[in-house]
Amino acid sequence: MRFLLSVLFSSLVTALPSSLSPVDLNARGPGTRFSTQCSSIRLNGAWLVANCPKDNGRSLESSIWLGSSLVNREGNLIWEVNGGFQGSCFDCNLLPNSGTLNCTCQTSFRPTRVTAIDLEEHVFNYNGHLLSDLAGPPTIPADKSYPFPANTLFTLQPSTETVCGPGFSITSNRPWPCFNLEIVRDGWLEWQTARFLEEVDNGRGNPGYEVTAYESKDCVGTPIGHMSVQNATQCHTFAGKAKGLAIIPLWNWA
Repeated sequence: MRFLLSVLFSSLVTALPSSLSPVDLNARGPGTRFSTQCSSIRLNGAWLVANCPKDNGRSLESSIWLGSSLVNREGNLIWEVNGGFQGSCFDCNLLPNSGTLNCTCQTSFRPTRVTAIDLEEHVFNYNGHLLSDLAGPPTIPADKSYPFPANTLFTLQPSTETVCGPGFSITSNRPWPCFNLEIVRDGWLEWQTARFLEEVDNGRGNPGYEVTAYESKDCVGTPIGHMSVQNATQCHTFAGKAKGLAIIPLWNWA
């Protein structure tokens, strides 16, 4: 069964009330302000990237996916776990010499609204890693050496057939701790093969993601397949039918 469908993920404007209280910057924990401590601070889509000092004095290139911490509510950037602001905001930039994010965001009552938020309310440098404390004190991950790619966009083509072919595809530029898809009348899609398409990264197809396949739609249990940057555009066969795919960056990220 082939599904002639291409998915480009985004998040819509929401209008739910905020339950977050004002942030006390003096009680933020052990992280340090990235705007004054880090260098080469830049945006790449909804990725915040910087070279930040570690406790040992060395520098580490790190990044954080801001879509996991910010939401657009009627043209206002608000802190919210898995907010997905990037689906309805654009023309984002960092104000000079600060940690303030400035964006143009869609609303339901007028075309757009320019809004800003201080990222250093919740995003800090923790021993070289850009991490958010929005969901609580963060765990500092192990350092990685894979460089942050110039283009984070990828197109992954999983197939329900035993051979790869045209049909369903996942086009995104963000991490997916667990991707699955339910078709109303047919249940959860079960993929047997997958490959990256040669649309980005000079034909390699995979700018730096690791894909792990699971029989569980929740991406738990023993993996039945694994894909990385090596031979990414070749067809990979899973050892079973996968309902869940974990698509995780190889670079330092949060």
